Amino acid sequence: MKRIVAGLLAGAALLSASLLFAQQGSVGVSPMPSVIQAPDSAVNADVYYGPTSWPLFSNCQTDNPTCGAWLINTLGGTNINGAPAAQAVMSMPVNIPSAYLTTANLLVTWTLRVVAFQWKSAVNSVTGASLDNGLSTVNAWRTDHNGNNLSSCNGQCLCTWWHGTIDETFPGGNITSYLYVNGQNLGQAAMTFPSLGSGSNTNVSDPTITGSVALTPATFGGTYPVDASGNLTLQLMWVNSTTGSGVVAPAYMRTMTVFVDPLPNNQ
Repeated sequence: MKRIVAGLLAGAALLSASLLFAQQGSVGVSPMPSVIQAPDSAVNADVYYGPTSWPLFSNCQTDNPTCGAWLINTLGGTNINGAPAAQAVMSMPVNIPSAYLTTANLLVTWTLRVVAFQWKSAVNSVTGASLDNGLSTVNAWRTDHNGNNLSSCNGQCLCTWWHGTIDETFPGGNITSYLYVNGQNLGQAAMTFPSLGSGSNTNVSDPTITGSVALTPATFGGTYPVDASGNLTLQLMWVNSTTGSGVVAPAYMRTMTVFVDPLPNNQ
């Protein structure tokens, strides 16, 4: 009798083990979370965003007081070419395997070091030559604020004649970064620059913007809208809303990191 009971117990244990291994085999190993960094090609060059508004003018001493008053009372602080628009800083693809398009969670984080300059001239006020790599205060010389386009200035200078001085102030303002996914704005992070003072050739501020956005399939209606290669396209944009200042995002001083969890909570 004891032999019969022992045999039954051994058989039951073997059956239980078989069922357990079968169950483990059907579940398999859960995929591990992964971290994706922006490639070198996305961070290896300086990215410039020129000034979007005129600096503030004051304390004018000139032989053209009419234009001086116009600079101080009308032009100063206004946008140069309408409201500033978002421009690209960097982009990167993120691959999501098809098995996890409806389950994966993504956490996108970024850092953006920004160096602010005072006026970064677009055109030399006398010769019309490009000064995209030069720094100077605005030169009010030799153009008509009533709209006359003098060829020597390509329409970029301010006063028809100008002999004298005028103070220019750069009071700072906002720099805003935006995360776009497949062209859709899904998050932002901003910071405010302090006043940059007055004068020329000044670089007094280089703060860092940090931001993060959590993405789930629900963000996109239930599934990630990947392309034919299984990729989402992440793009970091920025807007320069400082007064009179151009900015640059230096090479290797920006990052984008994506944490991918294919099966959160073992779904």
